[in-house]
Amino acid sequence: MNSCSEPEKSHYNGVIALPTTPSKRSTMTLAIRADRLSKQYRISTPINRNGQSDAGNDGTQAGLLMWNRWKGRFGPRTTQEFWALDDVSFEIKTGEVVGIVGRNGAGKSTLLKILGRITRPTRGAARVRGRVGTLLEVGTGFHPELSGRENIFLNGAILGMRMGEIRRKFDEIVAFAEVESFLETPVKRYSSGMFVRLAFAVAAHLQPEILLIDEVLAVGDVAFQKKCLSQMESLAHSNHTVLFVSHNLGAIRQLCPRSIVIDRGRLVHDGPTTDAIRAYNDLLRNITVDAETNLPDRINRCTGSVRFTSVRVENAAGEKNWDFHTGETIRMKMSYEVYEPVDDLWFHFSLQTSTHTETISTVSESISRTRLPAGTKGSFVLELPEVALRPGDYGLYFWLGSKLGIPYDNLNTQNASFPALTIWSDEPDQRKTAGFFSLPARLERTEE
Repeated sequence: MNSCSEPEKSHYNGVIALPTTPSKRSTMTLAIRADRLSKQYRISTPINRNGQSDAGNDGTQAGLLMWNRWKGRFGPRTTQEFWALDDVSFEIKTGEVVGIVGRNGAGKSTLLKILGRITRPTRGAARVRGRVGTLLEVGTGFHPELSGRENIFLNGAILGMRMGEIRRKFDEIVAFAEVESFLETPVKRYSSGMFVRLAFAVAAHLQPEILLIDEVLAVGDVAFQKKCLSQMESLAHSNHTVLFVSHNLGAIRQLCPRSIVIDRGRLVHDGPTTDAIRAYNDLLRNITVDAETNLPDRINRCTGSVRFTSVRVENAAGEKNWDFHTGETIRMKMSYEVYEPVDDLWFHFSLQTSTHTETISTVSESISRTRLPAGTKGSFVLELPEVALRPGDYGLYFWLGSKLGIPYDNLNTQNASFPALTIWSDEPDQRKTAGFFSLPARLERTEE
């Protein structure tokens, strides 16, 4: 078990909120300026029997010994420091919609918390011009004991709105969130989906000049995600400034003309979204997918009885590749290991749209119909010959489980286990590249 705390600040410039005058707002006005933002944390980790730190072990793997669990709570500990953000600088103009992408733990959420004045930087300063609305971690800004109605007014007051302003927006917020029947219920009794619907509705409708949105939209259902994206597009067209953190590259492409890539606390790319996503995918391509990749997330969602130990995407020549041209063959090589005995093993693959909201095609096959003992290892290859996909980014989803649907393991693009699959085309006519597939078609012309 690791515990994380903030070190004492040697000095702090912090987040400076600058007032805005509506008549002076224009696309040339700076909404946000980050100047060498840095954030340091101290991590307290257990010391193992050899007197060495267990900092490299996240403590969530299936099958940890009870001794390890005990020492994680009560054993000797050591403290290490790390920089969640390191010397990050950028400027965002009023009315810009900017995506922020990066791997898990890259520092994206820390950046939004600093800009939203939820936490303070260790070094550097951020200047924010305008009223800020935040939709970060589920629950941020909501009081669990208060009802949905009371939290709407509470959040409006936090944003500095007058009671009359909140009342004018109240019905619109409730209709968008679809929580009419639960308005008088304490939000602690809400499901995660209801909570996110209300939180987004409040953040998007109470007219913040700057809206900071983290990955929490992933909690909502597909229909609500689409409604949220539409609302954010509406905000973008009305001169609001939006910072949007997401692993959903399709949504980033759809909403954000510009994107910032953060890796290991550092800003590594800032520019047009197409170039930024390419830079992000280049980072992900360096990841070796194995049994430990995003393990806490995988164990949280699956049993871990069988695990992927490698996933490799190749071209027809056997070279590692994530970029393909229309009509090329895609090969996927996967290996697995059985950690606990299972009665059977099935493999499922989904090819998804870039927003991960629709499945384009699937493959579902049996790997073994007989009992597999612990320690069993194997591998298999999935080949997609001469893929007729049109240009775009496509999500990949790999699943291992039982015939009855018990999930042993899964890896997917959405949780940043690996990059999106990118398809390119040399076709200059955009009308011939729209959509997902190129289907055989015949056009016949007759004379009248």
